Amino acid sequence: MNDPAPAKPRLSVRHLSVHFRPRGLVAGLRHGRILAVDDLHLDLRRGETIGFAGESGCGKSALARALAGLTPMTGSIRCDGEELAGTAQKDTTALQRAIQLIEEIPLAELKLRRRVGDIVSEPLRAQYPKLDAKQRDAHVAALLMRVGLPSELMQKQLKELDAPTRARVALARALCVQPKVLLCDAPDASLDAAQRESFIELVVELAQQLDLALVLFAREPLALRRWCSRLLTMTLGKVMEQAPTDALLDAARHPYTRALLTQALEEDAGVDGKSKVKSLPPPLQHPPMGCVFHPRCPLAESACVRSEPHLRRVGPEHYAACHFVG
Repeated sequence: MNDPAPAKPRLSVRHLSVHFRPRGLVAGLRHGRILAVDDLHLDLRRGETIGFAGESGCGKSALARALAGLTPMTGSIRCDGEELAGTAQKDTTALQRAIQLIEEIPLAELKLRRRVGDIVSEPLRAQYPKLDAKQRDAHVAALLMRVGLPSELMQKQLKELDAPTRARVALARALCVQPKVLLCDAPDASLDAAQRESFIELVVELAQQLDLALVLFAREPLALRRWCSRLLTMTLGKVMEQAPTDALLDAARHPYTRALLTQALEEDAGVDGKSKVKSLPPPLQHPPMGCVFHPRCPLAESACVRSEPHLRRVGPEHYAACHFVG
């Protein structure tokens, strides 16, 4: 008997790059642009949850916004085999129907006097304009209850909500158009640790119930252990390592990943250790030649300056972009 063919990825990303053109002149800027995400490849199965981790400025948010059609990008984004990125430069409707993002500061761009019902239903009005007000209101009420909020909240203004409630409203808004892929950037600092944990637990639970592909973004890889089957670490727009979650957290191979993990453990212990990621990353407008991590890497040699390492297999389903791990 022949084995069944492997299922097509729910999300397939190829050669995704995000470039920013800075305002004004930036001295020494190569090619007149800032490369926030560089040639990223990704496959994500239906119902799978994966995570991206990395320090502030590593490219996580730029990647999330590009996948959601909120930032211009180049490359290919396919959902269930359908190309979505080709038309996204002019019309992001199909991309935003398939992929929705809960941003780091939920609903921050919206006016505080807006009603919750209008906030949640806004994507629905854009994607399905033929629905009447009664149908939209019924859908919104059901969504609010699904995320643990009373339907009466529809009449409240955004300014009346506390941070945990705003986060749940943002989740309801993201689910409103029944996406196939959900992206969740790290919840902002207005949520305490228990509130963040509770919110991510709700996001993961609903993604599983709805059979969505889910991508979580966080600064620390350890924060994603409970939720993700696979982790990727990033710095300066490039993936440094990817592996099954336990393999990456228990046997990290790339020096950048190991530094992230050590720093998180030392911060939890209240220790100002010397093994943390050295200094801040170089600015995006002045990326290092060769390996982008080499100015801060304890293993760096001249080869790291001369040539850029690419992801290569270093274990079962385990890949690292380093000349000196194998």
